[in-house]
Amino acid sequence: MTMRQATRGTAHADVAGIVHFVNLIAASGRSPRTARRLQTVVATDVTITDTRALVWLMPDRKITVGQVAAALEVDLSRASRQLGRLEEMGLILRAVDPGDRRTHWITITDAGRALLRTWWAVWINDYLVALDGWATGDVVRLGELIERLHRAVARDAAGPVIDIPADCVARALGPEADRPRRAALERFAPVVAAFVEWTGLTTDPVANTQRLAQLARCPVAMRSLIALRTVARHGPLAVSELGERLGMDSSRASKHAAELADKGLLMRAVDTLDRRSSRLRATRKGTELIRRIDTLQRQKVREATAHWPHEEIAACSSLLERYADDLASGHVDVRGWAVPWEQTDKADVPASRERAATR
Repeated sequence: MTMRQATRGTAHADVAGIVHFVNLIAASGRSPRTARRLQTVVATDVTITDTRALVWLMPDRKITVGQVAAALEVDLSRASRQLGRLEEMGLILRAVDPGDRRTHWITITDAGRALLRTWWAVWINDYLVALDGWATGDVVRLGELIERLHRAVARDAAGPVIDIPADCVARALGPEADRPRRAALERFAPVVAAFVEWTGLTTDPVANTQRLAQLARCPVAMRSLIALRTVARHGPLAVSELGERLGMDSSRASKHAAELADKGLLMRAVDTLDRRSSRLRATRKGTELIRRIDTLQRQKVREATAHWPHEEIAACSSLLERYADDLASGHVDVRGWAVPWEQTDKADVPASRERAATR
């Protein structure tokens, strides 16, 4: 056995950074903050789920209502209502199949394409701005590893078509960037965009947190599970702190906390500094649920990367852990664009220092 063969196999490989990155993308896709940001940017009452439906139609695909329902994992009536809204907004067209009048074909309009490109420009900018301060060589290496990871977890299946806006890289770089840096980001942008969109659209439990929760027999809704994970990672937290981290008001955060407490996954403990207040803590049952989900997800990632050398997995996990941390610490201005905090005009950022939702 050669040394390279000996280092293959991922039974004990640390994939925590990969899982962290994937979960950050998944959580941002369900965040109320992301939903508000989308509506601010496109100035239209659309949802993240609406954008996912539109992505399936890019660039010029023609699909049925049933195919949309299957892609979004919803029933036909819900998919039909959603498509009806998008049609009223002028973002899609529905046409009857002349050969079978029971079948309606869905296509995207120019307005739908323009909306997607506007939104893509904003959230792809998040992923480029987060690389501010990274060495160009590290950016290149990160892009190579994300591309390889995408092929592994998606099993080379064709993903969504992402139309990268022409000025996306230029906006993130600024006027003083050198040619190697520009080339690195131009190569990186479509790679990370394709992976992020795949993560939002896939039904594979590697990245689909809802499917993972089902496999782990999770007894609460996804938003409550995200709240539980937040408390377990950052707690003990006051309800107001939980709401701030989740991008929602305290009343909604309190409802999620109540659901979790009712299932025995979370408890309220008296604040030692202010006995009139309480703070949220994950119970042993709650931490066990998270551990079960994490174990399942890590197992899926290890299976997908089983043919990788151990040192390659370690490098991928380490770089993605660093990248996820930089993404999570980003901020957006009042127009919804991500900016490095040290370069921000503080008066141009909401008082809450709203984080870039990444997507």
